[in-house]
Amino acid sequence: DKTNPLNGQELSTITDIDGNIYHTIRIGNQIWTVEDFRSTKFNDGSNIPLIADSAEWSNCSSPGFCWPVDNIYERSRFGALYNWYTINTLNFAPPGWHVPTDSDWNTLENYLIANGFNWDGKADSNRIAKSLAAKTDWQENAIAGTIGNELSKNNRSGFSALPNGIRN
Repeated sequence: DKTNPLNGQELSTITDIDGNIYHTIRIGNQIWTVEDFRSTKFNDGSNIPLIADSAEWSNCSSPGFCWPVDNIYERSRFGALYNWYTINTLNFAPPGWHVPTDSDWNTLENYLIANGFNWDGKADSNRIAKSLAAKTDWQENAIAGTIGNELSKNNRSGFSALPNGIRN
């Protein structure tokens, strides 16, 4: 089904400079990509350096990316990890797009809370993680309301967040 459960909007796609295709979804008045970014180039065509070594990553003070897992299928599924120097450039995102700001996240959170997307249906605080998390790949958990509890109830927003990892 290619419609957003929030408002029935047809999903569209965008393509990065590497030719990777990303689906988009409208949530409230915002449009988000559904998949994690995985470009190896800035939008001007210059390469983003691959930093595979952990020590080099932790000491880096210039743009770089790494793959959370070294497997082609997982790369397309989980995307890449980028350091701050990479995403803080004006030529990171595809033209017409930007890395979400705190304000963008607050707008998304407020919309989901106000429209009943907290896991318990209440609108008094932020409990929207389950509605943003994909239905797969999260560690199972018996605690009600956690992302790992009853995975089939995740992703009511269509956002499809996956646990792709961290790099220190």
